[in-house]
Amino acid sequence: LGNFYNLDTYLEIMNLVYDSDKSIRFLMVGKLPLEIHLNTPPNLEILPAMKLESLSKIIGSCHLGICLLRDLPAMKNAFPAKAYDYIGAGIPVLAGPEGEFSQMVDKLNIGISFEKVSAKEVADVILEIKSNEGIWSNMCANLKKCRHDFGRRKIAHEFFSDLFKN
Repeated sequence: LGNFYNLDTYLEIMNLVYDSDKSIRFLMVGKLPLEIHLNTPPNLEILPAMKLESLSKIIGSCHLGICLLRDLPAMKNAFPAKAYDYIGAGIPVLAGPEGEFSQMVDKLNIGISFEKVSAKEVADVILEIKSNEGIWSNMCANLKKCRHDFGRRKIAHEFFSDLFKN
């Protein structure tokens, strides 16, 4: 997690979910701050950084992607790289706080957005999605319609194609 994510919020979400449902697992991949290694919730698995191809397979095996940014003015227009990975892999996204990315999630109905990020609210939504498969299935169906437009390679290819046209 980079500086644009609040680690404490993620840890609190994991702990709240664990208190309610021990079968729900979380996964983080990459170089993480020491704090997370010292305070790893029992429902969190940490994998080392890996190549994008391997990462795509792992992300595709997950049920949800969580992309909760710090509530900073600069983040209102952010579209995090993680978002492209999640959407490209076809997994629904939990997004927040309110901004360009969360508006897109709502517009395409490919996840659930939060105007303000509350660990309890996010944990409750995760538990609700698990208990009501229709919510998850609907988001997945919507993702199938638009996921071909996402993915880091596709965006980079379009960027360089446009750059060299001019």
